[in-house]
Amino acid sequence: MQENNVHLHRVNHICAIQGSLAIKGNTLTEMQITAVLERKTVIAPPHEAQEVRNAIKAYEKLPQ
Repeated sequence: MQENNVHLHRVNHICAIQGSLAIKGNTLTEMQITAVLERKTVIAPPHEAQEVRNAIKAYEKLPQ
């Protein structure tokens, strides 16, 4: 059960980042955002990848 909660939290986190950034015009997909989160190389405009990294840092500061 705990493993499911961790997975759901991660999926929600990725969807929230994608949705928030899409409103501002970021075109990265959930798969690309997942790759950025996993510190993998992503073929994307550098400023959009940086927006994702910034959003990840911001979400990490929020209380769980």
